[in-house]
Formats: sequence, C-alpha cells, structure tokens
Amino acid sequence: MTDNPKRPLKVFLCHAHSDAAEVRALYARLKSDGVDAWLDKENIIAGQDWDFEIRKAVRESDIVIVCLSRQFNQKGYRQNEVRAALEEASLQPEGEIFIIPARLEECDYLESLRRFHGVDLFEDRGYEFLMRALRLRAQKIGAELQSKKSWLGSFTSPVKKPAAKKPETVEKKPAPKPTPRKMPQLNIDPKIVFRVFLGIFAFLVTVFVVGVPRFVNYLSQMEFPTSIPTSTSTFIQTFTPPPPTLTLTPVLPTKTKTPVFTPTITPLPTEIAITDAKGIRMNLVPAGTFTMGSDNGDPDEKPVHEVYLDDYYMDIYEVTNAEYKTCVDDGICKLPSSTDKYRDSKYAEHPVVYEDWNMAQNYCEWRGARLPTEAEWEKAASGTVGRTYPWGEDISCDKANLYGCKFDTDPVGSYASGKSPYGIQDMAGNVLEWVSSLYKPYPYG
Repeated sequence: MTDNPKRPLKVFLCHAHSDAAEVRALYARLKSDGVDAWLDKENIIAGQDWDFEIRKAVRESDIVIVCLSRQFNQKGYRQNEVRAALEEASLQPEGEIFIIPARLEECDYLESLRRFHGVDLFEDRGYEFLMRALRLRAQKIGAELQSKKSWLGSFTSPVKKPAAKKPETVEKKPAPKPTPRKMPQLNIDPKIVFRVFLGIFAFLVTVFVVGVPRFVNYLSQMEFPTSIPTSTSTFIQTFTPPPPTLTLTPVLPTKTKTPVFTPTITPLPTEIAITDAKGIRMNLVPAGTFTMGSDNGDPDEKPVHEVYLDDYYMDIYEVTNAEYKTCVDDGICKLPSSTDKYRDSKYAEHPVVYEDWNMAQNYCEWRGARLPTEAEWEKAASGTVGRTYPWGEDISCDKANLYGCKFDTDPVGSYASGKSPYGIQDMAGNVLEWVSSLYKPYPYG
C-alpha cells in the first residue's frame, strides 16, 4: 500500500432521458474500466435537490462527457447541465481537456460545443478514442486509469449502418455505329422557277412606273415651315397636364368647432431614472399596452396577446456580486451556493450567480422592492411592439453576451448598444433572471 494512492478519474455523464439505455451501457463499461463515472439515476439519492447535486457533480468532475443525440439536441433538453459544464470549463487552464462531446448516433453538434473535438461512439473505434482522452486527462492530474482490452471493440448503438451493396456487374455492349443521314432530294420543275421569276420582275416594273411619279407629285403639294424651332419646351408644356390643386380643409364638427385630424404615432418616452434608498439606479417603464409572446418562438411563448400594465420602475443593471454582498453583510441574504466568483474581487461588478428564487426574493424585499412579473420583465425588455431582442430582430454578439458568444459573465452594462427601449441593459444574455410569475400557459391573469 502506497502512501499516496491515486484516486480514480471522475467522469460526469450528461444525457437525455430518452437515451438512458445507451448511456447506462456506457456507464457500466466505464465503471468496469476503472472510471468513477457519475450518472444521475445511480448517484442522486431520494430527497436530494436534483439541480444542486448535478451542479455539484459537474464541479467535482475531471471530465464531462456530453452524450449527444437527436433527442438531446432539441431546445431545452439538458441545457442546464451543458451550461454548468461550460462555466466550469472556462475556469480550467487553457488547453485542458474537460468537455468531450460524444455522439451516440448521427446528429448535429450543439453550437456551444463545436469548439471541442468529439468522438462517435457508434463507430467501431469510438470507445477507444474516448478512453485515450480519459487516459491523457488522468495522467495530467495524477488520477488512476488502467489500460484494458475492453477499450477496443464497438459501442452498441440503436442506429444500424446499412449493409454495403456489391456493385452490379453490367455487361458492356459496343456502341452502335451512327447511320449516315442522306439529304432529301428536291425535284423542282424548271418551268415553275421561270414563271416565278417573271412575276417578280413584272411587279417591280409596275411599282417603278406608277408609284414613283405619284409620290413626287404628293411632295410638291406639301407646305413646310420656313424655320425650325430651337426649343421643345412649348411642346412639352402643351401636352403636360397641370398638377392637381390639393386643398386641405379640416373637417369641423357642428357643435365643438374643433378640427378633426389623424393621430400620429407617439414615440417611446425618454429614459427617466431614479436612485432608490440602497443607491441602485432604476428606469421608468410607463403604463400602457404591449404585445406579449411570440408566434415564432417555443410553444410556451404562444399565443401572442395584448397586456396592459401600470407604470413601474426596474433596475437598469443586473444585481452585482458587490450589491448582493451588502445584503449578505446585513444578515438578510444567504451566500450563493457557489462562492468562487462571489468572493473574487475581479467579479465584483459581474452579476451574482448561483442564487435560487427565494434568495432573489429576499434581496428584493431588503431593497424595499419585489421581483418583476413575467409580463413586466418582457415589456421592459422588448418595448411595446413585441420585438425578439431588446434592440430588434438581428442577433449579434456585439450587443449582448449571448449563449455561445462567450463562456463567462461580463460586468453589468458592458453592452450599451443592446439596451432595451427603456434603457434597461443585459435583458438578453449574460445570466438568467428570476421573475415572480408561476410557469403557466398564456394567457393568464
């Protein structure tokens, strides 16, 4: 027994529930090869907080294997686990192996994982390539991973490759020789040709003898102007119809004598800011009706409907680690579940993360405020016309820290060009934000 025994390599398996059978087989094979594999169904104990345990397992893992399939790639499927893995990957040294995309079948890679080279477990040597990566990671961190013959061989997959077809033997026949075409023979009577020639000649003689003298006589009787005008302006003015005269007369009612006019579109109000008792800047979102939902988004964004809201104020920026720390220091707020960024001074102006809904609500009450409703959040983000993003319809990494653009948070207010019509920033990108509304179908009260 050595003084410092090596620990086994810790591997987290991220997958879709529909791929449970294939991933469980992969889990069993990794365990038999000396890997400390983590699978939610095997490792989470009844009564534990599902989301907390998964994030904890991702943070404590040496490798995260993302098992990709057509089901996994559907929007919303296991994306929280991938996001947690990407956050941990951003903390790893440059060039370190941490995330391995592993395809269980022919499918596309997630856009956020394209920068990581993956393996195809449905191919004959897919598992062998996976184990090579795990061995390299184990050697780098001093973990234990033994070489086994079970690395070789194929990984069972529900997708079967079609059997290769043998090429059919086709007997080649010599190409037929082209048959020369003969020009048709025209049998024309010479007498007919001579008669046609005489007819044409007689017609030309008649035109010359009769037509030319009459044409000369017609020209001699015509009167021509003695001078040619040098400008065509008179001609143009004569044949150009005059523009119609438009008289604008207001329609006056018989009683009030007030002119009737067509209303114009009123622009959105300019930013009206206040500072609350805790020194936090907030902007006004005025009362009125706005378009909520989207016909082009996910099913839970439909149907599009009109919602009226009274005016309210909303924070211009997301809550920073420094601002949240003030609430913690007052003994009101709890520490985030992960305090790495919270305690790091360089993240003081970054948005606070790893806090649950109750923690966010406690912070708002400490401020003398509350969480916005879903409708209030959406109006503050998109304005009154139901645009897709706070700035319009185009998607741009220059206007927000969108998912896939970066793999870490930015200081709040880093994208002034991406602010909403009411001057509120980071309503798209950076981090997710809590609201007070329950998750219910539209429309609701």
